[in-house]
Amino acid sequence: MKIEQVPITIDMDGGDVEVYDNSITIGPHVLVHVVAKAPHWSETVDGDVQLRRKKMREIKQAVAPIIEQNRHWLDVDTSQSPEAILKAVPEMIQKLTGALNTVMIPGELEIDSIGLIGSWPAYGAEPTALLDQYHQQHALHLAERLSDLNLGE
Repeated sequence: MKIEQVPITIDMDGGDVEVYDNSITIGPHVLVHVVAKAPHWSETVDGDVQLRRKKMREIKQAVAPIIEQNRHWLDVDTSQSPEAILKAVPEMIQKLTGALNTVMIPGELEIDSIGLIGSWPAYGAEPTALLDQYHQQHALHLAERLSDLNLGE
């Protein structure tokens, strides 16, 4: 019986649980490597390994409460300091691991590793005139881009 390692990502802001595809990840995500025996995994037409849909739904359901509990401090507009967020990460990972283990099957489907990917706040600068100018400029640039995109509709 063939054994495969299956990478999945958990979007800690949006709540999605997906097969990891090596793409650039925006926002805080957790990368979980699961080792699985057949029949818990399948191959896509491209030969990529993924967990069965039923198991992915079970994982999403199991981690949903943890995501909801932590969403407030992972939001872009959070008032939490980056230092406070980083201090909270180990407990969040411990809770995620516990939730994931409720849907794992010892000897058939087990967690191999868990890591952080994407954007996690690690430092927050005190406001300065230069930073304020940059953020205003950036906001105007984004507004112009959005306006340009809406012209085609």
